[in-house]
Amino acid sequence: MSRGTLNARWAATLIEGLSRSGVTQAVLSPGSRSSPLVLACDAYLNTKMLVDERSAAFFALGCAKITAQPVVLVCTSGTATANWYPAVMEASYARIPLILLTADRPPESLGFGANQTVDQIKMFGNLTRLYYGLPPPDFSALKSLATLAAQAVEKSLWPLPGPVHINVPFREPLLPGQDIAPITKLPPTPFVTAPLSPNPQVMQRIVAQIAGHPGLIVCGELQYDTQLATAIVELAATLDCPILADPLSNLRCGSHHLGHVMCHYDTWLLHDDLALKWQPRWLIHFGTTPVSKRLSKFLAHIKLPTYIAVNDQGLWSDPQHLVTRMVRANPLIFCSYLSNIIKDQQTNNSWKQTLIPLETAAVELLDGTNIPLEWTIIRQVIAALPSPATLFIGNSMPIRDLDACMGSGPKELRILANRGASGIDGTISTLAGVAASSQNITIGIIGDLALFHDLNGLYSLQEPNVILIVMNNEGGGIFHYLSQAKLPTFTKYWLTPTVFDISKIAAAFQLNYMLANSEETMMEAFTRALNLGQPSLIEVKIDSKNSVDLHRKYWAMVTTN
Repeated sequence: MSRGTLNARWAATLIEGLSRSGVTQAVLSPGSRSSPLVLACDAYLNTKMLVDERSAAFFALGCAKITAQPVVLVCTSGTATANWYPAVMEASYARIPLILLTADRPPESLGFGANQTVDQIKMFGNLTRLYYGLPPPDFSALKSLATLAAQAVEKSLWPLPGPVHINVPFREPLLPGQDIAPITKLPPTPFVTAPLSPNPQVMQRIVAQIAGHPGLIVCGELQYDTQLATAIVELAATLDCPILADPLSNLRCGSHHLGHVMCHYDTWLLHDDLALKWQPRWLIHFGTTPVSKRLSKFLAHIKLPTYIAVNDQGLWSDPQHLVTRMVRANPLIFCSYLSNIIKDQQTNNSWKQTLIPLETAAVELLDGTNIPLEWTIIRQVIAALPSPATLFIGNSMPIRDLDACMGSGPKELRILANRGASGIDGTISTLAGVAASSQNITIGIIGDLALFHDLNGLYSLQEPNVILIVMNNEGGGIFHYLSQAKLPTFTKYWLTPTVFDISKIAAAFQLNYMLANSEETMMEAFTRALNLGQPSLIEVKIDSKNSVDLHRKYWAMVTTN
């Protein structure tokens, strides 16, 4: 067997093994050394070719966010691999499964000045769940690749989802002189796990700790799951307690019962005397740390004697060190189990007299006050979206504005963000991957700096179901609310206003462009974009000074009412 033929067979065996283990998608970037892998992906997987490796990695991340299944990434050797690093970091901390296939030069080239040859061994360090350094293709080792592929898929999904890195060196000639017969496709061998059930003795101890006492449920970011949403609200009804639901929990919207779901806690937690009126004794936490800093401060202040975190992925989300019991169990099973064994116990609904009036007052204040334009647009966009729909929200101010102004409703709305490492890079590329893997209309809301950080991502924004809304406040608007705003060098080093014409950028990437500077012009543009059914970019001009003033006036009104 010639070397080129062996390379092709080696790559095909690896990719076919991934396919048999349930992988269906691959995102590729061009290059010579990765050619055997690219051809194998073309034969066995659905492929997307993106020129920029950094954008490609975030695109794959977006795809995997929707499917919750590993997506293959392929690139050539050298500096191309390092462009994946920000997305790999986000995937690791956000628990998103990826299979990273880096093509490489053979080991005899490393360390001797060979062109496009860098040390790729364990280059992503502790960000990966597993690393495989393959030898150059070896006919006697072909059989092992299918097993390795199955293990790679398993490690990307369980027990803690995340990236797996496989480094694949090839010697030249890279390709055979003629086409080779494809490998016979074998029956699939997908990876299956049994859900973790809670320990019965632990559950009885939990009942003893919470029965008859006032408490609450807090939900951070959760995988979109209508069954889980229903189970959590049913548990809240059984316990007769409120749910403080982060927008990324996907509990604020849906067909499930919303009577116990509190959305505006970021507003009413401004009341300093709340801890005197409402004193919960226990908390059950699902998902990651919520966006709201006020909520985190409040929970640290009240010093709950019982703080139960429920997670089945090995995640430890407790930045303030408040958890008193970590329960490793499937959240859906936990909810059903606890509901069944505690349903006849006494409950305490003292929260209703305190929190429901505060929640109602917050809604009335939002409806009857001159609020920031960003808030108005977010609320109007959500109201105008069809059902079902997907919303991808950017970090920095957009996610915080969403948290502050979004209420609840029956619309089927899936909300996503890159909150693993909470960076603003790669947001457009992630949105593009989300849109490519979603059947629903997909909306992205980001700031102008996030646009600046991922201009190449506009190239991948090709799905007809996607609309990108850019809140242009001319720089790092979030720093207006931080202590750096008082420094004389604030504008130079923190605000960093961007000066570029977004309309020309949209034209360069053949996107429909619309400009808005008010609620009325924004909704006209949004309606037009929805009807177009083509990828569109809406720029919203934000007066940053006016926005800061309205934010501060709103919070001042909350504390005085």
